Amino acid sequence: MTAWLDVVSAATIVLSGCVIVGGNRVAGLFVLPAGTVVGIALLMVSTHIAVLVGLNSPGLVAFFATPAIAVWIARKRMPSIAWIPLALGVGFVIRVLAVPYSYLRHVDSVNYMIISGLLMRTDGDLGSEVNSLQLRKRMLGTPTLHAMQTLTDVPMSILLGPWIGLMILVTGFITIRAIGTSRWVSMSVASLAVATLATSSRFLMHVTYLNSHLLNGLSVLVAVSTVTRLSSKGEEDRVCCQIVVAACTILVMTRPEGFLLAAIVIGASLLHPGASGRFRVMLAQGYGVAVILTFTTLLRVFAFRDELSFNSELVYPLLFGLTVISLSTTFQHTQWLSARFGLTASGIVFLLFSTALVVRDSVLAREMWAAWSGNYLTEGHWGLTIAVGYPVAVIVGLALCSNPRVRVPFVIVLTFPVFGLITSILRYAPGRVSDADSFNRMTMHVVPTVIVLIGMAALSAIDQLPSRANR
Repeated sequence: MTAWLDVVSAATIVLSGCVIVGGNRVAGLFVLPAGTVVGIALLMVSTHIAVLVGLNSPGLVAFFATPAIAVWIARKRMPSIAWIPLALGVGFVIRVLAVPYSYLRHVDSVNYMIISGLLMRTDGDLGSEVNSLQLRKRMLGTPTLHAMQTLTDVPMSILLGPWIGLMILVTGFITIRAIGTSRWVSMSVASLAVATLATSSRFLMHVTYLNSHLLNGLSVLVAVSTVTRLSSKGEEDRVCCQIVVAACTILVMTRPEGFLLAAIVIGASLLHPGASGRFRVMLAQGYGVAVILTFTTLLRVFAFRDELSFNSELVYPLLFGLTVISLSTTFQHTQWLSARFGLTASGIVFLLFSTALVVRDSVLAREMWAAWSGNYLTEGHWGLTIAVGYPVAVIVGLALCSNPRVRVPFVIVLTFPVFGLITSILRYAPGRVSDADSFNRMTMHVVPTVIVLIGMAALSAIDQLPSRANR
């Protein structure tokens, strides 16, 4: 019963998203990762709305509302559902195979399960039950995914982790394969990149780790793959915008600093030359709505607790979301948006925050540098993924940033240290040299994109070789 509930609940989430993206004529294997992201985002949004309006058992309400909303959205363009039994069978096999490798790796996982249980309570009062610090740190997004499993003796979904990992590999393969001109060369490069990621010890650890990091890695990668399809596949603006907004919604709703990473993804997407003014406006407005919904819900949960009534950690992101919506129409006129602008702005922001950090607290700056270098070189268990892979990705990205499809992942990879720097300053926490350090684990948000960027750059370079030879 436990295994089947895990399979059915996960399949309900994924298939709900697949119904939406499939109904919008997203074809091929990309339906699965895009549907996974859209389905998870829809479940999270439903949960936040249920909590916001004060419904009892918001996790249960959101679980049943998600497929109903998906069917309603795609009611005029319902895709074929003949493959549902096959999907359920594959999910059950993955779930059974994952059981021996699934266990609680960190106290964070326990806290997520506690919040998951509260989402299934009938009293509907999260604020009186959960520790305010824990809820601000864990958010409601990740607990939502495991809420149904709290009805069993295994209060976490064992299937979702491996499935999300598989979708990362599928998305990486599709994204790299799409930019190559030679079928066999592109498939070889894509397979090599995916195999490199799949055999990474950190990637395998996150597959069986109850947290949001792997899901965020999938969200960033799906957003990258979707934006690149603006020029290569001729997808409609509305369809691509839905997927990218869904990916950014997951980033916002799963981590307290996620709205900053989502802003980076949105900013990189705005720089794509294939993005129309309409696409840019819809993207900014969708992001703003996600931020407002997330932090309004948290403020509502703690509405009667004095210490959080006007807490800046919740109010500032809310104001940021309102600002983005109010300025969204300015993105329709995009003459000032360019790759050079994005790179220059990233460099200026990084220098400004680096200077501010050193001036504000030189000890904090030294401790942060020690934590980053120690984790990425030795204690973080990344191997050569960061020490070699990240510099290579930045170098090849600089060399090929004129390619529109390379530009978006490159901007995200390049600005990720800015995200880490801002997060450290706002938290006033330099991190620590440890495998369990928060930012060390958050690096998984961008690692799949780093590997894919290297693969895309390799294919771009290979495709240019014949033309150079003819000269």
